[in-house]
Amino acid sequence: MRKMSSGIVWLLVGLNLKAVAFGQQSGWLEGWTYRRSLKVIQEKDDFPVPPVAVLKFRAAAEDDGRDIRIVSPDGQEVSRWVVSVKSGNAYQVAFSPQAENYFLYYGNPSAKEPESPFQPQRGLILEVYPRAQGATDRWEQASQLVEKSRQIKLLARSFHNKIWDGSNPLGPEKDVLRVYTGYFYCRQPQTLLLATSSAGPSFITVDQQLIAAWPGWHRAVPFVRPEQSGAVELKPGLHQLKYYHFGQPGYEMAVAAIAEGQGKNFRVIPEKFFLPVSRVEVGPVEKREKPIAADFSWENTHYLYREQWELITYRFEDTSTYKTKIVSWEWDFGDGQRGQGETVYHTYLTSGFFTITLEVKDLTGKTDLVRMKVKVEPDAAKTSLPARPPEEYLQEFSSYDLSRFSVENLSRLAGILTSYEATASALKVYQEMLRRKLSQEQKHQTSLVAARLAWTRKEYETAENIYREMLKEQWQPAVALELANVLLLKKDLALAAEQYQKILSLSDKIPPSLRRKAEIGLADILREKGDFSVAKKEYERLTQTNLFDSKNGFHARNVLEALRNKDAGTALKRLQLWAEELPLVKFRGHWSVLFGRACLLKKDYENAWHELDLFIRSCQEKDNPYLVWALALAGESLEGLGQNSLAQEYYQRITKNYPTHPLAATASERLKSSQ
Repeated sequence: MRKMSSGIVWLLVGLNLKAVAFGQQSGWLEGWTYRRSLKVIQEKDDFPVPPVAVLKFRAAAEDDGRDIRIVSPDGQEVSRWVVSVKSGNAYQVAFSPQAENYFLYYGNPSAKEPESPFQPQRGLILEVYPRAQGATDRWEQASQLVEKSRQIKLLARSFHNKIWDGSNPLGPEKDVLRVYTGYFYCRQPQTLLLATSSAGPSFITVDQQLIAAWPGWHRAVPFVRPEQSGAVELKPGLHQLKYYHFGQPGYEMAVAAIAEGQGKNFRVIPEKFFLPVSRVEVGPVEKREKPIAADFSWENTHYLYREQWELITYRFEDTSTYKTKIVSWEWDFGDGQRGQGETVYHTYLTSGFFTITLEVKDLTGKTDLVRMKVKVEPDAAKTSLPARPPEEYLQEFSSYDLSRFSVENLSRLAGILTSYEATASALKVYQEMLRRKLSQEQKHQTSLVAARLAWTRKEYETAENIYREMLKEQWQPAVALELANVLLLKKDLALAAEQYQKILSLSDKIPPSLRRKAEIGLADILREKGDFSVAKKEYERLTQTNLFDSKNGFHARNVLEALRNKDAGTALKRLQLWAEELPLVKFRGHWSVLFGRACLLKKDYENAWHELDLFIRSCQEKDNPYLVWALALAGESLEGLGQNSLAQEYYQRITKNYPTHPLAATASERLKSSQ
């Protein structure tokens, strides 16, 4: 088969076809695996400066791009410059075109960087460095700081359109030095009036001569002051403009302006001020002596910063070329997770570099595989990135293979799921973590969180088993206390009492707060058994009665605020703190009614009814103002449990004992509707 002509290649590209009729691929650069056709879309001009073409592409080349080659159709290698740095397998390359069509080659691990890279003298180039610390009140100080920053490392580099940015357009870093280098041409002598407007220090030089400056740290203003501007007399020929901006969070705006015309009004230096560069269309990938060449593209589509976690979603799309139709796509996202399909979405739980693998298979069973390194981070070139709906995140997380995640990612995922109140999924993640090799401290903390999640989900057996495993390794009174609390919830009252007593037997070897909680736990057991008078005496002993009323009101207001916001979780946490400080409140009614309301808000009918029933049975004062409310909420809880006949008994008590109370009418309606 003969080699396909460049015209056919570009016809296919224009039609957006993935299928390529692979030819003999003659004239292939020896030692290179991949190539693509290039077409320079050149804008003709008569500037006496070598033309510059810039192409962007993703490819399975070496990380530093040393194996990237530009070759003319007659096989002559063209000097090129890999502009991009530390961007994974995403590249920007510049070269000086003398024709329209070229080949791009890559995929040679043994290739070395060419000795004489191309040095463009057109367009505008942006470089970003970490900002070194130091003063910028004068240009002499700032220029020294520029050199120090450059010596740290180059974070990013790219051709750019204008010096008009509200933040770092090449990455998420904010504490940076941005250096813009642009080339322009004067056909005749002229005077340029330039100005800078920025948040933070900024300086403009032309041919290394300082022209305009706004030194020191300052906020931006919507106009140009005289002290921010300067003029320069220029001879005909090529000139270099540099713009330096020192930034930090809150000081990121950078604008270079020029005054033209009789009015001398400043405006942003336009793109056409700098010598033009040509764009390049990049054709589909070819793989040497292969009928199928796996390839893919990627895009950051969504971003969410949630509490202390990042959710960075990427879309990966197959761009393979083939002779026979591809029918299978297998993805490895580089973080342990996998996917299938021609186009897939994946959410990363942290930024960084990830090696993504795509393996494709065609109808004949032939396969090909490609790996590329992707720099996962929020796309700084996009002004805004939407978050996905919570249900989409949760659906994706439910498909993750937890066994393939690192401990670090498991920890992140568990925290994210907990923040979404997806406790069942979070518990599975923590249980997977406990199967891993963890440090003693990691295992302890993970076990505690897992047990508490199981407890929250009423998976008491799971929580009990985790606590007992912890105590088997090392007996700790705080863990024993949590085990006792779980046993109390399970109604294993004898076993719970045993744990509480063991804690109290340590006497002065435990903190007073822990002893107090164990004593409250024993009183709770008495209340559960129906020994109300004894339990009440214990609660009274453990309650500071002289401050009871003021503290009681404070706690009640906090709980009511959470309930008004329909935040049942916060209300229950505040109720727990209330009962720990003033345990006697469990006999007063207000606490039990609010506890019932919080549980009903969560549709936890069982716990709501249990607490309300305890109060109703223990209440000796028939005129207690909370008793009627407890009866009403208990009836509602029983209806939620499907025990309508028992609920009717509570409503009947309301209509009989409180006929004039506003709740009596509601109780009557409930009785009628259930008949």
